[in-house]
Formats: sequence, C-alpha cells, structure tokens
Amino acid sequence: MNFPFYFPTTLREELQRTQKGYPALWEKGGGYSSTGKVQVIAGPQGERKRPVYIRQRGELAGKEHALFVVAPGDLVVYVKRHRSDYMKAVYRITALEDEQVVMERLHLFDFGQWDTDPPAAFQDVLEAARKKSWCYHCRTPHYAIEDRT
Repeated sequence: MNFPFYFPTTLREELQRTQKGYPALWEKGGGYSSTGKVQVIAGPQGERKRPVYIRQRGELAGKEHALFVVAPGDLVVYVKRHRSDYMKAVYRITALEDEQVVMERLHLFDFGQWDTDPPAAFQDVLEAARKKSWCYHCRTPHYAIEDRT
C-alpha cells in the first residue's frame, strides 16, 4: 500500500478506474499495535460520499476497503500515527491526468498543531480518519454513505 512518506504541498497518486471507467480512489488503511496509516475520501465540503464498491473478501486488514468515484474538488485526508503522535494532511484534488490524481495540500497537522486551521466542516472526516488509524487490523470503511436497503 502506497502512502506518502511525508506530505508535500503537491502530491500525485495512482488513479484507479471503476468497471465503467470512472476515476476513483480507495479508502484504505487502519491501525496496528502502535502505528496507523489511513487514506479517507470526502466530498468538496468534507461530506461523506457513496462508494461504488466495498470489498468484502480477501485480505482486508489495513488494505483497500471502499472505492469512491472522485472529481476535482474532492478531498483526500491522510493520517499517519505512531502511538499518540499524529501527522495529518488534507488535500484537494486539483486534476485527473495521465492516470494520476494531482492534489494540493490545504492543511497540515504536524508537531501538535495545524499550519492553518481546517474549517469546521472538515472535522467529521478528520475524526473518522483519526478513528480509522486506531482501528486494529481495520477491515471496513469509516467514512462513507451507507446503503439502507
């Protein structure tokens, strides 16, 4: 699983494709004994999105859990945790090009503080990402619209 080692101001990640060819990214990651790495997808205002696919089989612990169609403007939240120390980054997708997602960093949490405070609307997705980083051998999505069928 590819996670950025650090959080640069511009980040490129491999673009996934749905069966119908739509651009997509995975919600992935989870926690282990003393560490956690998480990638969570949200809409432009930090809202939950509906996944097009949720993995139910195979090796799930700390892997890909839910596939989301993405577009420029959507958010990608990364959390890296070592014990109770966090490094968090909020990125906005700026472009989809050459099978890559191009993202610009909006907010960075490092050394116990934010470089610029994220808006209140982002608090739900940030909290979901933090919780997922503690979810031991996580096997399920934490920030998605659930079907009630």
